[in-house]
Amino acid sequence: MSAFQGRAPRVRLTVVTAVVVAALAVATVVVHAQSKSPILTFYWWLGMAVIVLCLVSFLKGRSFTHLPVAPGRTVAIVPAFEEPTENLHRTVRSLLAQTHPVDEIHVIDDGSRQHPVEPFDHPRVFWHRQENKGKRGAQVTVLRHLQEQNKHFEYVLTIDSDGEPFPDALEQQLRAMSNPRIQATTGMIYIRNFEETWVSRAADIDIGTSCVMMRSSRSMLGALETTSGALALYRAELLYDHLDAYEVECGTGDDRWLALRALMRGEVVAVNEAGVVTDMPTTLRKTYRQRLRWARSWWWMLPFVYARLSLKQLISPTFGLLQLVITPVMLAWIVVMTLLTLGGRYHNPGIALVYLAVYLVVRFGQSGLYVLMRPDMTARQRWHSWLVGTPAAVFMNIVLLCPTRYWALFKLRDNAWQSRGLTAKTVLPGAGRHRAGSKDLQKA
Repeated sequence: MSAFQGRAPRVRLTVVTAVVVAALAVATVVVHAQSKSPILTFYWWLGMAVIVLCLVSFLKGRSFTHLPVAPGRTVAIVPAFEEPTENLHRTVRSLLAQTHPVDEIHVIDDGSRQHPVEPFDHPRVFWHRQENKGKRGAQVTVLRHLQEQNKHFEYVLTIDSDGEPFPDALEQQLRAMSNPRIQATTGMIYIRNFEETWVSRAADIDIGTSCVMMRSSRSMLGALETTSGALALYRAELLYDHLDAYEVECGTGDDRWLALRALMRGEVVAVNEAGVVTDMPTTLRKTYRQRLRWARSWWWMLPFVYARLSLKQLISPTFGLLQLVITPVMLAWIVVMTLLTLGGRYHNPGIALVYLAVYLVVRFGQSGLYVLMRPDMTARQRWHSWLVGTPAAVFMNIVLLCPTRYWALFKLRDNAWQSRGLTAKTVLPGAGRHRAGSKDLQKA
């Protein structure tokens, strides 16, 4: 049993999983007894197979705690744009407190005006400032600066400016890196502000269950298609070998772009023991913008995925594509046949109720697994998130997240991923430990 699963008694996780599987088994019997449509039956079996595989992957898990820590130097890059000082300093200090030391931490202010970065002195922390270029541009600027300084690192740790990694986050990811096949790793995401609004609570359940279910199964195959910007570790040669292309490509998410290049060299895995706490949008508008970027990136990179990845690595994107294609077709089929037969073909509401009941059981089961294993929740918070957050996540998926995945197809030409709405010429900070040898870092 992994440390990830050890945070909650295994028996409780097993019981919840057993309840979900039992509900699926009963529902399958009912569907076979009442359904007259082979198409609906096939769709049912496809969904059930994926859910069971995800549950098995979660229980079995893929842990790296038994492996030694990979040798080598690590540099952390923290791009910051209008990040409140308290949040940014918390991020940097959490990196300084790692059980396996980060050799250097480079914080780069990407042209902030309202909240310019306020440096503090530490021998392992380096502060930079540049005109606004976006997160990717900030990362590239630091990497080129390190090249100019002839500094060599084996690993690059990327982290968002509001992220707070667990004390052993780097250590756990480096254990995975002792497997030479693994090119990139990502941590387990926990939402810090999950109690702020119903939207952030729903996002916590949605992202948490996604990490528990879908990401666990992909990690078993070593075929994660994207890492998390909140916390990811890459072999440095991966970034430097693709640095020129990475700098100019702005149609996709930074993390997906790097993860797909890593998959071409080996494996990308989730290290669930490497936790990180971060914030999520608290309004539907901001959540829509975030998920639109994610979905647009997925569609944009789909041709590349099918052209470059192996059959094993194509399992997950193929299922995702099938789901996106089949679901609206199925709904349209049911509506059309109901109208053409005046309700004769689908006159029995029992099937619809079975689908709804099973869907809710599965969603509550998935969220139950997540809240059980989350380490920083009280009993009251677990119950509240499970009972309130789950239906909120279901509602947000139906009215916002699912439609956004399709709407993203019409926004592929919107190439503004890197834009943060500000281009500023600002002076370099006068305090703190600063190393600005490159021209980009000295613009004022």
